[in-house]
Amino acid sequence: MRIPHRFLLIACLTVLAAHAAGALDYRATTTVDWHRRIVVMEVQAPIPTSGRNLAAAEHSVRREIERDLPQILQEALLAVRLDEGRTVSDLLDQNLELAASLPGVVAGARRVRVHRTPDLHEVVAEYHLPLFPELAQIVITHGDPTPLPRSVSWVPTRRYTGIVIVADTPLPIHGTRRQGLAVPAMMPRIFDRTMRTVLSFDMVPSDVVRTSGMVRYTDNAQDPMIQTVAGDDPLYIVATGLFGTTVTDLLIPTDAADRILFSDSNRELLRSGQVVVVVPAQNLRETTQIRPRVH
Repeated sequence: MRIPHRFLLIACLTVLAAHAAGALDYRATTTVDWHRRIVVMEVQAPIPTSGRNLAAAEHSVRREIERDLPQILQEALLAVRLDEGRTVSDLLDQNLELAASLPGVVAGARRVRVHRTPDLHEVVAEYHLPLFPELAQIVITHGDPTPLPRSVSWVPTRRYTGIVIVADTPLPIHGTRRQGLAVPAMMPRIFDRTMRTVLSFDMVPSDVVRTSGMVRYTDNAQDPMIQTVAGDDPLYIVATGLFGTTVTDLLIPTDAADRILFSDSNRELLRSGQVVVVVPAQNLRETTQIRPRVH
């Protein structure tokens, strides 16, 4: 029977993190912040009150959190959404080299703050890990990009400085009678209404996807970040639908796709990651509670 690679990796990290005194009773809150493109991990552990030296006990808890953080954060990263239907966990099942590289990614986490809870009974440590380039550098593995599609028939268009797709309201899910809310991912796809692929991760140079990503996400059409990424004169497009079981892929009007794909300069906007997607506020930050398996 084949054991999934992610379970092998968790087992290895568990052995490395084992200690004679037993595990702390960790609680962890993980937030994937798609706007800032980071994973925020907040780890909470109780301070033993049986001894006389509470300061030394708190220092010991802080050291144990630091020691066990690689396993805790690795477990949190398993749920990060890569694209429609795949998470980091799914990729680990398929790629042993990726499983071996993940601890190195976790090592890039930065401690932001450590403090006691107001009742002084627990230590809370907050860490940040960027999705780009830290995680992206091992999950983006394609070589030369495939060509972008091209509109061969003339369409009225002009040169834009970027592309902004507004998808912040419920939209029809292609192939169903349901509606859904757009969900961010590291490698979303964009289709037009005929299901022609306008953008997928393998159409973008791998170095662009690893460092800056294919798209940026916001929940505010007036976000100053839009000007930074898409310039002063972007093409605004209202999404017409969603695709996939996890609704990370977007559908846009065919005439809007043609305005992009007919022009070499506008097609280059796709290849250089100058795309911003406006999503519902409740999907811009995804928070989960986990009980790390540390022994």
